[in-house]
Amino acid sequence: MQIDSNVYIQNNIKKQLSLKGMSVRDLERRSGLKYSVVQNILHGRSKNPTIKVIQRIARELDCTIEDLIDNSELNISRSGITTNPELNDIPWNGQLWIDSSIVVQKILAEKELTPSKEKAILCIQEVYNYSFGTSDKADSRFATWVIEKFLP
Repeated sequence: MQIDSNVYIQNNIKKQLSLKGMSVRDLERRSGLKYSVVQNILHGRSKNPTIKVIQRIARELDCTIEDLIDNSELNISRSGITTNPELNDIPWNGQLWIDSSIVVQKILAEKELTPSKEKAILCIQEVYNYSFGTSDKADSRFATWVIEKFLP
């Protein structure tokens, strides 16, 4: 199953931001990147971030480039998605979980899909993890992508 490498970068930047307790705006300002550069990466609007941008982000987050491009965060198999236990360390935001659940349910209903409870929860968890730290709302574009990629 082919996965866009930008999803790995997005998830890894979010994880590092969470670990460092840093906002996206802080990262952009401290790294000297132009306004919204990191936001555009995190929301999939920047399809091919340059190595220089990734280097600056890694330097500011005190991690390696490999930490940002590593694809082990989202473990994907032919049968579906399984989450990395490290992502379970993301702090709780009840409203974001509810928003993620609503977004996933809405998309499932629109597509007339009825996944198993386990797969639905995994989709909600992926949307929650992806959206945490960058927005107060669940990312519906990412939710659509997860559902289209991993549910029959």
